[in-house]
Amino acid sequence: MIDPRPKVLCVVPETPSRETTETLMRLLSDQRALIEVSMPGTESVETANRGAARVVAGTFDYLIVCESQVVPVSNPIDLVERRAPVYGMPSPRMVWGKDKVGFGYQSYSLDASTGAQMQAEMGADDTEVDVVAGGCLIVSREVLQELESPFTPIYDRAGIVTLASFAAFCNRAKNAGFKILTRRGYVCEHFQRVPIGLVIAAMIEAEKRGKAEPGLKLAGSIIDAGGDTIEKGLQAAAQ
Repeated sequence: MIDPRPKVLCVVPETPSRETTETLMRLLSDQRALIEVSMPGTESVETANRGAARVVAGTFDYLIVCESQVVPVSNPIDLVERRAPVYGMPSPRMVWGKDKVGFGYQSYSLDASTGAQMQAEMGADDTEVDVVAGGCLIVSREVLQELESPFTPIYDRAGIVTLASFAAFCNRAKNAGFKILTRRGYVCEHFQRVPIGLVIAAMIEAEKRGKAEPGLKLAGSIIDAGGDTIEKGLQAAAQ
């Protein structure tokens, strides 16, 4: 008898964090799908493209590509069961500017005239977006059969990357006629959570010093110092 469950190949480009590994290995116990998890620890684009080639050449129905430093908050097999061509589970991003500090996920729509990325909010039901730029992608065999080297970045004439791996995939998939779907609650988090107030405090301190770039490094010092309040965060950032 043929097993009717979908066959899923899950690959993690580069060396995954312990948290990412533990989360994805738990997928193996999900009885709704037949799952193979591959974590070769090699260059990310090569790993993702090789996974895509395995799906096309073999018997897998879906490819899950998960970035090495993120953890899916919800189970991606839920989205496999919905049988759509492409789902994205975006990872979080900080918005830091003169007038605002914000938080969102890396799902975007593109301005039709300029191509600029604009934040796309996820709905309670399937919501189409143009780009999911980081996190986790769930891609059907149907899509991968139409795309060659789907995760290879797109470069301009000067050899500068204009669309990185996930964004380049979304661009190719949409040009081939497939929808990129997201769904509220199906997102990824970075493997180590830090209170948002601490990150903001570190960036404020960096701005006071007239140095915008070290803001995330200062946030890193908060993590290393084990700070759990804004006061401790500022103390760590000031060292």
